[in-house]
Amino acid sequence: MENLNQKQNSEVDTIINEVKKGINLGETVVFFGAGISRDSGLPIVNQLVPYILDKLELPPEDIRLILKKDNSPKIPFEAFMETIQENSNPGLIFDIYEQGVPNTNHILLSKLIKEGKLKTIVTTNFDKLIERALSMEPNALIQGRDYDLLYKEQDFENINWNNDRTRY
Repeated sequence: MENLNQKQNSEVDTIINEVKKGINLGETVVFFGAGISRDSGLPIVNQLVPYILDKLELPPEDIRLILKKDNSPKIPFEAFMETIQENSNPGLIFDIYEQGVPNTNHILLSKLIKEGKLKTIVTTNFDKLIERALSMEPNALIQGRDYDLLYKEQDFENINWNNDRTRY
C-alpha cells in the first residue's frame, strides 16, 4: 500500500511540475466554469433558477418542465436568462452578481495574468470577478489596454493573434 501511495505522490508531483513549467513558459490555457466563483458569495445556478421561478409564481408542473431533479435548468443557464430577458427586464437579477467578491481563485488568476504567465482564459462565467481582481492589483490592468475580454461572436472573429495581450 505504501508503494502505491508513493507512486501516486510521484505522479502528482510530476503533473504539478509540468503545470508549473507550462505556467512559467506562458503556455497554459485555463478553462473553468461557475464553480470557480462558488466561494464568492454568489448563488449558484441550482439556487438562483428555482428562486427566480418561484418569484415568477409558475405552477409546479411548469417548474418540473424547466428544472432537473437537482434543480439545475434543463437548458443552459445562458438560454434560461435569454428567455427571461426576452420577456422581462433581468437587470435586477444580474445586479446580484455585483455583490460577489473575488476569491482566492480569481486573485491567483489575476496575479498570473499580471506576471504575463497566463495569456488565455476560457470561461462560461459572466460575474466579472476576474476583472475585479485585476482592478484590485497594484498598477491595475485595464480592459482593452492590458487584456481583451471576448464574449461576442464578433470578438472571436476579430482576434488579433499577433497581439500578446491576455485574452479571455
